[in-house]
Amino acid sequence: MHILTWNINGLRAKIANTDTPFMKFFKKEEKYVNPSQKYDVLCFQEQKCNIDTLFKKDKDSGCSVLKELCDYKYIAHTKEKAKKGYAGAAIFSKIPFEYVQIGLDIEELDENGRVVTVKLANNNTVIVNVYVPNSGENLKNLDYRLDKWNVEFMKHIKKLEDQFSDCRIVLCGDFNAAVNNTDVYNPEKFRNRVAGFHTEERKWISELIESGYEDTFSKSIDIERANHYTFWSNLGGMRAKNKGWRIDYFFVKNGSWKTVKNLQYVMGSDHCPSSLEI
Repeated sequence: MHILTWNINGLRAKIANTDTPFMKFFKKEEKYVNPSQKYDVLCFQEQKCNIDTLFKKDKDSGCSVLKELCDYKYIAHTKEKAKKGYAGAAIFSKIPFEYVQIGLDIEELDENGRVVTVKLANNNTVIVNVYVPNSGENLKNLDYRLDKWNVEFMKHIKKLEDQFSDCRIVLCGDFNAAVNNTDVYNPEKFRNRVAGFHTEERKWISELIESGYEDTFSKSIDIERANHYTFWSNLGGMRAKNKGWRIDYFFVKNGSWKTVKNLQYVMGSDHCPSSLEI
């Protein structure tokens, strides 16, 4: 089974026509792998729109730009209660869902739409797709992230571990933090000064790993090797210079996995997609 995770930074513009980099990724072109052939589950973050409304509009207008996604018959996503035009998380799957939970069941934390959890039918895999809050400019949201959101998210994970004790749990998405020094292009510049590289943010991810969740990418390569980033600022041509961050992850607990890749050649967002084979 293959899973793809991708912070797409807005879905509506990505499907405006079939020539966008996002749509090209879903077409049979030599440079790209067609997900409708390879990937069983797609996990998107920051779609920034109501997917139900978007699909209805597409159907009513007879437009075909979403046809490449229509092989994914099973969809779970944050909905109307989420703040419109902001954040969002969604899972598109070829495999039916046995269990679905949208959010953390805490209205204050779910208003932006950041977590989608599914248990795949006839499969021992639980997938948690997450878009972790950014700590913000001058770390203004750091306390909220550390003391509220992270705490409740870990309670959610513990509940899943108890409820699905015989299942592999896959955490994937945009965690908005780099855990290793080699996960940012200039660690000395950013340490404790910029959101995503504060000691407490990194400590939380380290504790997640220590609790049994394997950072699959770190396990699959020599982590001291550079050039494995998943996010680049849109300012200053950072992607062309490969001055980036690794803040998108696949964590796996209670099960094996085969390969993980960061697909840096795929454009269409300030993040690149990552894939996991299990």
